[in-house]
Amino acid sequence: MKKKKEHEPDLIQFKIECSFNEDLPLEKFFMAHNREEALAQLAYSFIKQLPFKSIDEEQRDCFIKAFVDPTKPFLTKPKLAPVPEPIPDMDFPEPEPESIEVKTEKEENGEEEEPLVSSPPDETPDPTVELQPKPDPAAEHLAKQQKRLAEIEEIEKHNQLLWENYEKLIDHTNQMIAWFTPRLQILVFEEYNRWSDSWNPIDYPLLPDQDEDTQALEDEHITPNSGG
Repeated sequence: MKKKKEHEPDLIQFKIECSFNEDLPLEKFFMAHNREEALAQLAYSFIKQLPFKSIDEEQRDCFIKAFVDPTKPFLTKPKLAPVPEPIPDMDFPEPEPESIEVKTEKEENGEEEEPLVSSPPDETPDPTVELQPKPDPAAEHLAKQQKRLAEIEEIEKHNQLLWENYEKLIDHTNQMIAWFTPRLQILVFEEYNRWSDSWNPIDYPLLPDQDEDTQALEDEHITPNSGG
């Protein structure tokens, strides 16, 4: 059986009468799914009025979110990359002392010792076979430590750049809101009810959602008037 398509909420018509920079009031009409979307469209319509150059998409979105509802976070903290797990210290055995060759009396007099057992015929070594030195555990452990330190340095640089961009974006958004909010005066905010063919007034600023966890918002929220 085919799944039924979810019904998309109907668009609602909103009317906002506002004054900007103490000019004559003007009416703006927006089609949106809810009041927040209508206010977002209002803020977007004034983007070009802001005296800030090169407003990119991320800055615009933060500005709109901060205007629509100052009680909600307009930007989440960046997720910083973790550093590699520490490498445990290890104790390595002392290197074995070199063996001391003890010469017999005949060897000291220049005489050759007769072998007790006949030696096998000499075998010509294969020149293609290279003797691999035995790895040094201490050197290998040191190399791992140095590699980890280099990785930590790169991660810290990356995290610092993320955090600096985060703080710059917060500061820039706060500046835009501080300039824009006092200059905009919303005189009328209404929602059209097509069933009764009437306009219903909406309180502005919007009332905060009582169902949200206020403590969680305090932990993550950066208000437009805060310093970040």
